[in-house]
Amino acid sequence: MYEPNDLTHIINGSHEWLSDLINHKLIEENKLECVQNWCDLFGKNILNSSQSNRRIPLEKDPITRIINRLKSYDDPIKSPDFVLRLSDIQTISTNMLYHKDHLQNIVQLNIKQIVQFINRVYRMQTVCHENLDNRYIDGVKMVYVQVDSTTRVQAVCDYKTKKGSTSSCAGAAEITFQIREAKLNSDVVEINSNNRSELDTLIIDILENLLPRSLTTACTTMNLIIQLIFNEFNALIKIGDIALVADIQSSGVWLFYTLMSEYAILKTCPFIEKFVLNMLQSIGNVFILNNENECLRVQNTALNYPELADILIPLFSPSSASTNTFMQAYKNIVDHCNAQYEPIALSLLSKFSVSVCLSTKQPLLQERSILMDYCIGALILVKQQTRSDYTWSLHEIFSQHLCEIMDHDFPEHYGEILLKLLDHSKEGRIYCQVWFNILNTILAQAVPTTQTNAVRTILLPGMSTDQLRDVVRRYATDQRSLSSQEVCYDLL
Repeated sequence: MYEPNDLTHIINGSHEWLSDLINHKLIEENKLECVQNWCDLFGKNILNSSQSNRRIPLEKDPITRIINRLKSYDDPIKSPDFVLRLSDIQTISTNMLYHKDHLQNIVQLNIKQIVQFINRVYRMQTVCHENLDNRYIDGVKMVYVQVDSTTRVQAVCDYKTKKGSTSSCAGAAEITFQIREAKLNSDVVEINSNNRSELDTLIIDILENLLPRSLTTACTTMNLIIQLIFNEFNALIKIGDIALVADIQSSGVWLFYTLMSEYAILKTCPFIEKFVLNMLQSIGNVFILNNENECLRVQNTALNYPELADILIPLFSPSSASTNTFMQAYKNIVDHCNAQYEPIALSLLSKFSVSVCLSTKQPLLQERSILMDYCIGALILVKQQTRSDYTWSLHEIFSQHLCEIMDHDFPEHYGEILLKLLDHSKEGRIYCQVWFNILNTILAQAVPTTQTNAVRTILLPGMSTDQLRDVVRRYATDQRSLSSQEVCYDLL
């Protein structure tokens, strides 16, 4: 049938008339048939969404709507069975802790695996990274190059002037300009760009590659061993089996020093350093701290291996040891108070508390005299060294320790300390500040504050003669701790 409207659309280039040729009803029926066939194929007993929306009212409960929507989806593919792969991790039993040879072999094998990863994998990657960075730094220095250029300008005489035709020109001239400028070196820029591309590729490879199975297995095994030792140690302490506690403790101490011996290599890898450092701190707090048998060993290791001092010094606890161990450790630190052990000796010395040792351990009078000799000997050694912040800090601590000995059971060591200080002062072996500290200690003990005179009497460097006389007068009249004979001896 001829339709003039369609002819008009065709002439004008419009396609609107084509929609009238489509049988929409047939297409809709075919669509419903395809949907029904798809539902029959997958076993879904649902109606057309448009029909269901008209027939089934919308549920008000949101949870119900969510459940209905989930039921309309296809069943998900079944996930693969979970397989626990622990074959690479060796099983550690409690009985194995009491077989030291076997336990030590396992620990050393796992530490070896960690060290091999650092030497073979991590260091190689680090070296490649450093080489690229070094070449890049060298290339940056050559990005710009200096180029010298010369420009010549010729000048001639100009005989035409405003004043007249006369000229005083000496002749033609040539002026030369030398210019130094910086130009971009395109070759170096390209090399640097390639260098950064290689670095990005290296970093991507490092991040994408998984850690070796041997490394993860070794770290997991070490962590399991430590946790097992801790659990067994705590259980034995509750039971009270001293022999087994000592056995487990010895294993913990051995494990601590074994890790310490490899720490210099292990700390080169940051994430392994953090892992090992946490293990060392945990083991040290349980088996090393307050362990008298390890006091001297910790001190000697810290003095001989300064790189381990940050780990060992917090575990050094001489004040909790016996008097004999305290004296040996104190003598050892006095012998090492020199510039060679500058930062470490001061840190170790600060861990000594003479007042706590005197009050809790109650050393014999002879032992206190020996400790007194150590303090005075240390003050003499400090006086012989070049004065610095380090030596003066040592001097203050040793002087404080001597005052604590004087203060303990005052005036038990009153005469002995004064005699020794007088002998060494004659030859100028000690600083004058020691006398001020000692005398102020005596004043604090012998002349206590009262309600009428609450100001504590102290001696300070730079006092005038009248001020010193006032202090001596108050000391002689108000003190109650010394006999008249001791006071006369002191004044002499």
